[in-house]
Amino acid sequence: MKEIARPDFIQDESHAKAIARNWIRNGEIMHQENLPNFLSGYRARTRKNFFKMIDSFEELYGNLMVNRRDSKNSRGNSSKKPKYVELAFFSDRLTLEYHKSKLLPIVVMLFDTKTLTFTNPVCAFNLSEHLLARLIMRSEASGLKDIAHWASKHYLFIMEGKVNGTLPTKDFILLTKCSFVPFTYIHSIDESNGLVAKTWIPKSEWSNSMVEKLKIYLEEIDRLPDCNGVIIEDDSFGI
Repeated sequence: MKEIARPDFIQDESHAKAIARNWIRNGEIMHQENLPNFLSGYRARTRKNFFKMIDSFEELYGNLMVNRRDSKNSRGNSSKKPKYVELAFFSDRLTLEYHKSKLLPIVVMLFDTKTLTFTNPVCAFNLSEHLLARLIMRSEASGLKDIAHWASKHYLFIMEGKVNGTLPTKDFILLTKCSFVPFTYIHSIDESNGLVAKTWIPKSEWSNSMVEKLKIYLEEIDRLPDCNGVIIEDDSFGI
C-alpha cells in the first residue's frame, strides 16, 4: 500500500480524514513488514545489545514513532549511557462505540537499561480524527511523520503533567504560543486512557474575543523562562 501524497487541494474534512487514515495505515503496514527482521535480530540481553534493541525498536516503528527521551545522567556525564529510555509511538486505532470515527492512541514504553527490562505499552492520550483532519487542512503536513512531529511536543506537555500530578481530571485546554488544543475525557474508554485531544486551532484562526480571553495566559508564557505553553483548567471557551 502506497502512502497518498498530499494533494494540492484538500476538498473538505472528509477528504482530509481519508488522507490521514491512509497515512496511518501505510505506517502500520510498514511496521508489520519490518517486524520479522526485528524479531530475527533478537540477541542475548547484555546491556550493549539492549541499547541496540531499543534503537531497532525505534526504527521498527518508523513514521509511527512520536518521541524518544533518554534520562539525564545525574553528574552530567554525556559519555555515560542513560538509565532509562522512554519511547512513544502511535498504536492500533481505537473504535468508539456508537461512533464511526476512530481514535489514534499515543502509547509509551519505558526501558530500564540497568535491569534490562521494559514496561508494557501504556496509553498517554488519543488523537481524534477531527484533529488529524484539521492538521492536514490547516498546516503543511505532508505525511504521517509530520503528524508524529506535531504530536511529540504535545505529548511532552501531557507526560510532564502526569509525572508532576498537575494534569486536570476534567476537560482542559493546552495553550502554546501558536495553537490551542482542547482535551476531554471519554470514560467509556478508560481502559485505554480516556484522554482525547479533540481539535487543533492555530493562532491564525483565533478570533479577537478568543485572543482577549487568552491574553493573561499568553503573557504568562512570555514571562516564564523556557515556557512554551500552559494547561488551562477552564471550559468557558466554548470549544
